[in-house]
Amino acid sequence: MAAVIRDIRSLSSLPAAVYVDTSVLLAAYVAGGGSGDMRDLACAAFVKAASTSTRCDAWTSLLAVQEACWLPLRRELAAQKPAGAKDLREFRMSFPAAYSTAYASARRTVGAMMAFLKGSGIGVRARRAPSTEGGRAERAACFLVKQMMQRYELEMADLFHIAFAKLDGTSAIATLDSGYQAVDGLEVYTVP
Repeated sequence: MAAVIRDIRSLSSLPAAVYVDTSVLLAAYVAGGGSGDMRDLACAAFVKAASTSTRCDAWTSLLAVQEACWLPLRRELAAQKPAGAKDLREFRMSFPAAYSTAYASARRTVGAMMAFLKGSGIGVRARRAPSTEGGRAERAACFLVKQMMQRYELEMADLFHIAFAKLDGTSAIATLDSGYQAVDGLEVYTVP
């Protein structure tokens, strides 16, 4: 059985708890910057409604925060990469002074993203498991990811997002990634 799909543009009520995926965070950030399309605006409205509701626990993981910050950082670094560097690793290794300058410049964009995330009202949680002693949360997340890898064709990061939500007891996930819609037991809040 596939996930239950909810269109965030026409919600009559919010879930009790919702995991907010990186794609929705990035779309809301774009809309907050004064640009973006209808999907971005819908995500921004959803994030605002979910984060200000007293009946909805809207949260995300440190992984989503890292992804949301790395994307604009990577874009700026790639734009400043010298022609002699084939990728960002080579840029960092072969042109350390230029990389440091580019990184310092790109961090301003990351600062703006961090300010947005802080001001969004979306909670950030470390992954949880029934008992977090001795790395059990990490092992539980890896176990779930391994199980889902055998059933679903999703990127690794997406599998971890789902695992974090499931370990927390959250079945509702806000995402723009269509792959989530195939996952049994999820309630996917999206813009179809």
